[in-house]
Amino acid sequence: METLRLCPPVIEHDRVCTNDCVVQGITVKKGVKICMPNYPAHYDAEFFPEPKIFKPERFLKENAGQIIPIHGDLLVLAIGFALVNDLH
Repeated sequence: METLRLCPPVIEHDRVCTNDCVVQGITVKKGVKICMPNYPAHYDAEFFPEPKIFKPERFLKENAGQIIPIHGDLLVLAIGFALVNDLH
């Protein structure tokens, strides 16, 4: 898992919003494509302390509670990219 975090085989995860919703004040309409870039998330110290260091133990079962799900500013950034792309 740690190797995939450092060198992700895909550049982003794409999802389609299934319901109209508001995320941190941003309205996201049903059908909008959300593009979540992997590299910035995988190298963000908020989610992975010491992100440039190879630490395979991050993903051991006993450390599962230390992995922070993607949320907050990174999610808002992804939604912003999706909204801009939807306008083109």
